[in-house]
Amino acid sequence: MPRIGRMSHREIEITNKVGWLAFNEKEVELMCELLDKLDKYPVKPGTLSIAFLGEKEMCNVHKKFLNDPSPTDVITFCGDDEFGYAGEVCVSPEYARRATEEFGTIFRDELALYLIHGYLHLSGLDDIEELDRLKMREAESFCINFMRAQGTIPNFVDTGNFINL
Repeated sequence: MPRIGRMSHREIEITNKVGWLAFNEKEVELMCELLDKLDKYPVKPGTLSIAFLGEKEMCNVHKKFLNDPSPTDVITFCGDDEFGYAGEVCVSPEYARRATEEFGTIFRDELALYLIHGYLHLSGLDDIEELDRLKMREAESFCINFMRAQGTIPNFVDTGNFINL
């Protein structure tokens, strides 16, 4: 695989507030850089913030900004050109943990899908209406398959007693 350098227009800030979640930040950065390089779903230049939040904090954010206190997988906040901010993607590893149990998916793939979903929101895709939802699913599938082919899905690990890796 060719060496991928840091994107000159993108700083990536990663926050992990989930004590049982472990991963290599460079792998997450590489995934975002490859999504940027695709140019298929462009996100404005600037700092991209990624936050892995516990369920309680995620519910609080969901309630505060979307008036919905229920658990959710990902919440995306669009950026601000004036401040050189591409946006923020807040992800719930606990939601991913439950989804892997319910659907038999792989934990690292589920979390990567949430990151991709948030990234696609930053590129302007939405999933409120049925047609938009279909476009989002198609884009998610394209991106996750691209990441798999490149071998660049981050190795998200539950360091607790959760086994489904």
